[in-house]
Amino acid sequence: MRLLAFTDTHANKTALNRIIAKAEKYKPDFMVCAGDISMFTKGLDKCCAILNKLNIKILIIPGNHETPEDIKRLYPATMKLLKT
Repeated sequence: MRLLAFTDTHANKTALNRIIAKAEKYKPDFMVCAGDISMFTKGLDKCCAILNKLNIKILIIPGNHETPEDIKRLYPATMKLLKT
């Protein structure tokens, strides 16, 4: 099983593009974001929609820039997200 883990992207397009490139290269079975995928929820929907296009299951652990409620509200729109 391959795992791709990342943290603190803060909705940065360059950081997301690096994650996408690594996912396309290494083809992980599963991805984990260990928090702060957004900038205080700004860009959260867009980041998750971009990562969802990879068709890889992802667990997003809320950091101090998003709450568990912020992540949960993305269901069912972002179906690849795993519930925390």
